[in-house]
Amino acid sequence: MDDPTRTRPIIPAIILILVGVWFLLQNLNVPGVRLEAFWPIFLVIGGIALIIRYFTNPTADPDDLGGAIFMTLLGVFFLGWYNLNWFGQEWEVAWPIFPFLLGVSSGTNWLLHWRRWGQLLWAFIGLAVAAVGFAYTTGAIEGDLAQQLARLWPIFIILAGLGFLLQGLLNRNNDR
Repeated sequence: MDDPTRTRPIIPAIILILVGVWFLLQNLNVPGVRLEAFWPIFLVIGGIALIIRYFTNPTADPDDLGGAIFMTLLGVFFLGWYNLNWFGQEWEVAWPIFPFLLGVSSGTNWLLHWRRWGQLLWAFIGLAVAAVGFAYTTGAIEGDLAQQLARLWPIFIILAGLGFLLQGLLNRNNDR
């Protein structure tokens, strides 16, 4: 009989085949195959494999989905960074992408598991930090306003506490 908790090795097998083909093409000097420009594809493939595993495994942990989405989006970002010159390859402008990716992956995870209020909180924090960060790095807001907004960071701690309190109260009421 098949054990439903045992995963099939299809995804790892496909990843190994693709990695092997990649390195073979690299070693044969096939034009257009440059590891320094396309290494993020491994993040994308790995992230998509983890997303597929999450949706095909009934015992998967909901937190696995957020990490898989983050990994996939991070790979897409670095593909654009190295191959499409996103943000002019300036870290001073691009750094808010990381809290943005955290916000998007946590928000998506929350949409699929809406009782996990911590995910919504991380989504809000990530997207808020990214919005202020991008507004500052692109020049949409001045340094003084950005400094004033930065002084309000304890609001996130208060919101975190409120979110966890709400989650605790909702979970306690659901136990009855």
